[in-house]
Amino acid sequence: MGKLYIPKEGDYDAFRKNYLEANNDGERVFLQEFLDNPGNTDKTTVEYRVRKLNSKYSTRLSTREIGAVVKLIVAPEFDEKLYNDRGNGYATISYLRILASERTKNGTIDAYSFATKYCHHCNPNHYPIYDSVNARVMTVYYGYQDTRDYEKFVECYRAFCMKLIPNIEGLKCQNDDAGFYVDKYIQAIGGTELRKFLP
Repeated sequence: MGKLYIPKEGDYDAFRKNYLEANNDGERVFLQEFLDNPGNTDKTTVEYRVRKLNSKYSTRLSTREIGAVVKLIVAPEFDEKLYNDRGNGYATISYLRILASERTKNGTIDAYSFATKYCHHCNPNHYPIYDSVNARVMTVYYGYQDTRDYEKFVECYRAFCMKLIPNIEGLKCQNDDAGFYVDKYIQAIGGTELRKFLP
Protein backbone atom coordinates (compact mmCIF):
# COMPACT_ATOMS: atom_id res chain seq x y z
CA MET A 1 0.00 0.00 0.00
CA GLY A 2 3.01 2.27 0.21
CA LYS A 3 3.35 5.14 2.68
CA LEU A 4 0.61 5.25 5.29
CA TYR A 5 -1.74 8.15 4.67
CA ILE A 6 -2.73 9.97 7.86
CA PRO A 7 -5.87 12.03 7.30
CA LYS A 8 -5.79 15.64 8.45
CA GLU A 9 -8.72 17.68 9.69
CA GLY A 10 -10.84 18.70 6.73
CA ASP A 11 -9.50 16.03 4.35
CA TYR A 12 -12.74 14.06 4.22
CA ASP A 13 -14.84 17.17 3.58
CA ALA A 14 -12.43 18.33 0.86
CA PHE A 15 -12.44 14.86 -0.68
CA ARG A 16 -16.23 14.69 -0.77
CA LYS A 17 -16.59 18.19 -2.28
CA ASN A 18 -13.97 17.55 -4.96
CA TYR A 19 -15.27 14.04 -5.67
CA LEU A 20 -18.72 15.46 -6.30
CA GLU A 21 -17.27 18.02 -8.72
CA ALA A 22 -14.99 15.58 -10.55
CA ASN A 23 -17.05 12.40 -10.68
CA ASN A 24 -18.78 11.84 -14.02
CA ASP A 25 -18.96 8.05 -14.21
CA GLY A 26 -22.58 7.68 -13.19
CA GLU A 27 -21.81 5.71 -10.03
CA ARG A 28 -23.70 8.15 -7.80
CA VAL A 29 -26.60 8.21 -10.29
CA PHE A 30 -26.79 4.40 -10.17
CA LEU A 31 -26.88 4.48 -6.35
CA GLN A 32 -29.70 7.00 -6.50
CA GLU A 33 -31.75 4.55 -8.59
CA PHE A 34 -31.66 2.16 -5.63
CA LEU A 35 -32.46 4.88 -3.08
CA ASP A 36 -35.32 6.33 -5.13
CA ASN A 37 -36.87 2.90 -5.75
CA PRO A 38 -36.46 0.81 -2.59
CA GLY A 39 -37.63 -2.76 -2.52
CA ASN A 40 -36.48 -5.75 -4.50
CA THR A 41 -39.57 -7.54 -5.72
CA ASP A 42 -39.59 -6.58 -9.40
CA LYS A 43 -37.56 -9.23 -11.25
CA THR A 44 -36.73 -7.02 -14.26
CA THR A 45 -35.41 -4.22 -12.04
CA VAL A 46 -33.42 -6.59 -9.84
CA GLU A 47 -31.88 -8.35 -12.83
CA TYR A 48 -30.84 -4.99 -14.32
CA ARG A 49 -29.25 -3.96 -10.99
CA VAL A 50 -27.43 -7.27 -10.56
CA ARG A 51 -26.07 -7.24 -14.12
CA LYS A 52 -24.95 -3.62 -13.82
CA LEU A 53 -23.23 -4.20 -10.46
CA ASN A 54 -21.58 -7.35 -11.81
CA SER A 55 -20.25 -5.43 -14.79
CA LYS A 56 -19.31 -2.21 -12.98
CA TYR A 57 -17.47 -3.91 -10.13
CA SER A 58 -16.18 -6.93 -12.09
CA THR A 59 -17.59 -9.42 -9.57
CA ARG A 60 -17.38 -12.12 -12.25
CA LEU A 61 -20.77 -13.75 -11.75
CA SER A 62 -21.69 -16.07 -14.62
CA THR A 63 -25.08 -15.90 -16.35
CA ARG A 64 -26.38 -18.82 -14.24
CA GLU A 65 -25.04 -17.27 -11.05
CA ILE A 66 -26.79 -14.02 -11.94
CA GLY A 67 -30.01 -16.01 -12.28
CA ALA A 68 -29.43 -17.62 -8.88
CA VAL A 69 -28.79 -14.30 -7.14
CA VAL A 70 -31.81 -12.64 -8.77
CA LYS A 71 -34.00 -15.50 -7.50
CA LEU A 72 -32.68 -14.96 -3.96
CA ILE A 73 -33.18 -11.18 -4.09
CA VAL A 74 -36.78 -11.19 -5.39
CA ALA A 75 -37.85 -13.71 -2.72
CA PRO A 76 -39.88 -11.98 0.05
CA GLU A 77 -37.37 -12.95 2.74
CA PHE A 78 -34.66 -10.82 1.14
CA ASP A 79 -36.36 -7.49 1.79
CA GLU A 80 -37.48 -8.73 5.22
CA LYS A 81 -33.83 -9.39 6.11
CA LEU A 82 -32.51 -6.27 4.35
CA TYR A 83 -34.78 -3.81 6.15
CA ASN A 84 -34.73 -5.56 9.55
CA ASP A 85 -31.04 -6.42 9.68
CA ARG A 86 -30.03 -4.15 12.52
CA GLY A 87 -28.50 -6.14 15.32
CA ASN A 88 -29.12 -9.60 13.92
CA GLY A 89 -25.67 -10.37 12.62
CA TYR A 90 -26.06 -9.04 9.09
CA ALA A 91 -28.23 -11.96 8.06
CA THR A 92 -28.78 -10.43 4.61
CA ILE A 93 -25.12 -10.84 3.70
CA SER A 94 -25.14 -14.47 4.87
CA TYR A 95 -28.36 -15.12 2.94
CA LEU A 96 -27.05 -13.64 -0.32
CA ARG A 97 -23.42 -14.67 -0.45
CA ILE A 98 -23.61 -18.42 -1.17
CA LEU A 99 -24.83 -18.99 -4.74
CA ALA A 100 -25.45 -22.08 -6.84
CA SER A 101 -22.66 -22.42 -9.40
CA GLU A 102 -21.54 -24.88 -12.05
CA ARG A 103 -17.94 -23.65 -11.70
CA THR A 104 -17.06 -25.49 -8.51
CA LYS A 105 -16.98 -29.09 -7.37
CA ASN A 106 -19.36 -28.45 -4.49
CA GLY A 107 -21.82 -26.56 -6.73
CA THR A 108 -21.64 -23.20 -4.93
CA ILE A 109 -19.56 -20.04 -4.87
CA ASP A 110 -19.05 -17.48 -2.12
CA ALA A 111 -20.23 -14.19 -3.64
CA TYR A 112 -19.27 -12.26 -0.50
CA SER A 113 -18.04 -9.08 -2.20
CA PHE A 114 -21.05 -8.97 -4.54
CA ALA A 115 -23.46 -9.46 -1.60
CA THR A 116 -21.98 -6.48 0.25
CA LYS A 117 -22.07 -4.32 -2.87
CA TYR A 118 -25.73 -5.08 -3.58
CA CYS A 119 -26.77 -4.47 0.04
CA HIS A 120 -24.64 -1.31 0.15
CA HIS A 121 -26.54 0.10 -2.81
CA CYS A 122 -29.83 -0.64 -1.05
CA ASN A 123 -28.64 0.97 2.21
CA PRO A 124 -25.17 2.57 1.99
CA ASN A 125 -25.09 3.66 5.64
CA HIS A 126 -25.69 0.19 7.03
CA TYR A 127 -23.72 -2.07 4.68
CA PRO A 128 -20.10 -1.15 3.97
CA ILE A 129 -18.63 -2.64 0.82
CA TYR A 130 -16.17 -5.46 1.40
CA ASP A 131 -13.49 -5.71 -1.27
CA SER A 132 -9.74 -6.14 -1.35
CA VAL A 133 -8.99 -2.40 -1.13
CA ASN A 134 -11.31 -1.74 1.81
CA ALA A 135 -10.01 -4.84 3.60
CA ARG A 136 -6.42 -3.69 3.03
CA VAL A 137 -7.11 -0.25 4.51
CA MET A 138 -8.78 -1.82 7.56
CA THR A 139 -5.77 -4.13 7.94
CA VAL A 140 -3.28 -1.25 7.83
CA TYR A 141 -5.21 1.02 10.20
CA TYR A 142 -6.78 -1.49 12.57
CA GLY A 143 -4.94 -4.78 12.21
CA TYR A 144 -8.03 -6.35 10.68
CA GLN A 145 -7.47 -10.04 9.98
CA ASP A 146 -9.24 -10.85 6.73
CA THR A 147 -11.26 -13.89 7.71
CA ARG A 148 -14.18 -12.79 5.50
CA ASP A 149 -16.27 -12.34 8.65
CA TYR A 150 -18.55 -9.43 7.78
CA GLU A 151 -19.34 -8.47 11.37
CA LYS A 152 -15.64 -8.11 12.19
CA PHE A 153 -15.09 -6.14 8.99
CA VAL A 154 -17.95 -3.75 9.91
CA GLU A 155 -16.52 -3.35 13.41
CA CYS A 156 -13.19 -2.14 11.95
CA TYR A 157 -15.00 0.02 9.40
CA ARG A 158 -16.97 1.74 12.17
CA ALA A 159 -13.80 2.35 14.16
CA PHE A 160 -12.20 3.89 11.08
CA CYS A 161 -15.18 6.19 10.56
CA MET A 162 -15.32 7.30 14.19
CA LYS A 163 -11.60 8.08 14.33
CA LEU A 164 -10.88 9.58 10.94
CA ILE A 165 -14.06 11.10 9.53
CA PRO A 166 -15.64 14.05 11.36
CA ASN A 167 -19.36 14.16 12.11
CA ILE A 168 -19.89 10.46 11.48
CA GLU A 169 -20.67 8.30 14.47
CA GLY A 170 -19.85 4.80 13.33
CA LEU A 171 -21.97 4.34 10.26
CA LYS A 172 -24.87 6.39 11.58
CA CYS A 173 -25.10 9.22 9.09
CA GLN A 174 -27.59 12.03 8.66
CA ASN A 175 -27.79 11.64 4.88
CA ASP A 176 -29.06 8.51 3.16
CA ASP A 177 -26.00 8.39 0.94
CA ALA A 178 -23.18 9.39 3.33
CA GLY A 179 -21.88 5.80 3.42
CA PHE A 180 -21.31 6.01 -0.34
CA TYR A 181 -18.77 8.82 0.09
CA VAL A 182 -17.13 7.11 3.05
CA ASP A 183 -16.57 4.08 0.80
CA LYS A 184 -15.10 6.26 -1.95
CA TYR A 185 -12.79 7.95 0.58
CA ILE A 186 -11.51 4.60 1.84
CA GLN A 187 -11.08 3.40 -1.75
CA ALA A 188 -9.05 6.54 -2.47
CA ILE A 189 -6.86 6.01 0.60
CA GLY A 190 -6.22 2.42 -0.46
CA GLY A 191 -5.55 3.28 -4.08
CA THR A 192 -3.68 6.05 -5.78
CA GLU A 193 -6.60 8.42 -6.31
CA LEU A 194 -6.65 10.41 -3.08
CA ARG A 195 -4.20 13.12 -4.11
CA LYS A 196 -6.48 14.09 -7.01
CA PHE A 197 -9.20 15.07 -4.55
CA LEU A 198 -7.24 16.91 -1.85
CA PRO A 199 -5.86 20.47 -1.97
